[in-house]
Amino acid sequence: MTYTFTVPGKPVPKVRMTQKSKWSPRAKRCLEYQEKVAWHARAAKIPQLTGDVELTVKICRGSRGRGDLDNIVKTIQDGLQHGGVIKNDRQVFRYGTGTGFWLGWKEEQVIVEIKEVEEVGDEALP
Repeated sequence: MTYTFTVPGKPVPKVRMTQKSKWSPRAKRCLEYQEKVAWHARAAKIPQLTGDVELTVKICRGSRGRGDLDNIVKTIQDGLQHGGVIKNDRQVFRYGTGTGFWLGWKEEQVIVEIKEVEEVGDEALP
């Protein structure tokens, strides 16, 4: 089953944090955004997924702008972990084909889709 939720507003990329730097304005923004992701995931009533998952993150913007796709996805993963949807971000087995920047949107938002993936045995490989 695929679960979908939307996080309104401009996404915040992950920043490198140390004990000292986690109180910086950039780090605080990142942690607040992770909490926002967690809140929206809980509001969507997504159960805790225990197996491997496929994660699709659609970053909807008006124009390309600034932002590192990898760091934005990392913040989403940490928010999912903080919200109890996944136990650890190591559960992300692969990214869905729609992951990336989607341009031409009037309102900035992030659309998150997550689903558990079936285990694939060697017989399924080409």
